[in-house]
Amino acid sequence: MDSSEQRFDTLSYATELEEAGVPAEQARVHARTLGAALARHAVPRHELASLASELRAVVEQAASSLRTDLADRDAKLYEQIGGIKASIEGVKGLIEGIKWMVATLAVSALGVCAYFVTHFPPA
Repeated sequence: MDSSEQRFDTLSYATELEEAGVPAEQARVHARTLGAALARHAVPRHELASLASELRAVVEQAASSLRTDLADRDAKLYEQIGGIKASIEGVKGLIEGIKWMVATLAVSALGVCAYFVTHFPPA
């Protein structure tokens, strides 16, 4: 623990307990026990800062990977959409061709009907 770390002040804590009415021996034992527990289990600030820095790096790496994955998926989707649009245009072209064929057949059928009416009048 470096000098910038705050340490648990067992004397001040014991004094506060005594002022609150806790017997002196009990206050000292409680302060020592709490001080020892904090010393064993407390994480120094520099370790917390180091862990926070590592966590930021991991999160940034994951975010970067996610951005790359999303960009790749976007590109694939746009490519697929382009293919679908091309297919739709192809189908539109076929429909136009079919329209012309139907129109041609209709005109031909009318021509055939007209031929039969003029050449073979009803009896």
